Amino acid sequence: MPTISRLFRYPVKSCRRVELTTAQIGSTGISGDREYMIVDSEGVLISQREVAQLALIDPEELIALAQPSADISEIRLHYWRGKGIDQGAAAAKFLTAICKSDARLVKFPDNYERTTGVGGGITKYPDGYPVLVVSESSLADVNTRLGADFPVERFRPSIVISGIDQPWVEDEVSSVSIGDVQIDLVTPCARCVVITVDQDTAEVGREPLKGLGAFRALPTPDGRGIIFGMNGIPRSIGEVSVGDQVQMEQSSQSYLQRFDTSKG
Repeated sequence: MPTISRLFRYPVKSCRRVELTTAQIGSTGISGDREYMIVDSEGVLISQREVAQLALIDPEELIALAQPSADISEIRLHYWRGKGIDQGAAAAKFLTAICKSDARLVKFPDNYERTTGVGGGITKYPDGYPVLVVSESSLADVNTRLGADFPVERFRPSIVISGIDQPWVEDEVSSVSIGDVQIDLVTPCARCVVITVDQDTAEVGREPLKGLGAFRALPTPDGRGIIFGMNGIPRSIGEVSVGDQVQMEQSSQSYLQRFDTSKG
């Protein structure tokens, strides 16, 4: 039986991970995940794509500097435009020094809602979906093909599953159940240059993105992407822990039937 091997949350988008042994899963994913993000003077997301050193920022230390204001800013996260509550001058000063340009911390407003592109879910400041599920067997296949030893942290998952005999099984799974928690896997996760950032040193290379692209460039609902992991939407809430068994529901359609929109 597959089990959860690791759990992560990212309180500040693009900052250092927090590893958990137990997590509360709500409608917007793991409790406390991506409630904050960093923006420039125009309210546009600053991520590891622009400033790799964000990977080294302890999110708890940054949040401790926050002095929430009454100012609700217009912000932009990729194509999504939304709201953020400014977190004050001390956090801004700290981030500006690291980013070498004006930067501010914002928090997702209470009673504000952001819907997912597909699947009818809600989320806060992830790129698009509340939960990212990956498997250890798929990571092992990547490392074998690349002759490398990239850790799963490179891929910034929410839930890591072990005990799957074959790689890429998650491509064909429609949902996972962990106790009372059900998570629908609604769309593949197309990867970007963030996976080339060493999450412990902030050093940037070309891999594993280049090598992954050689065998995992696949159709997606948005065209084509370099795929690792599946984006999920919780359909029920509850507590999950490392070691919990994971039941996987096979999709009635293949990956291409589900996600290759060019086939009509």
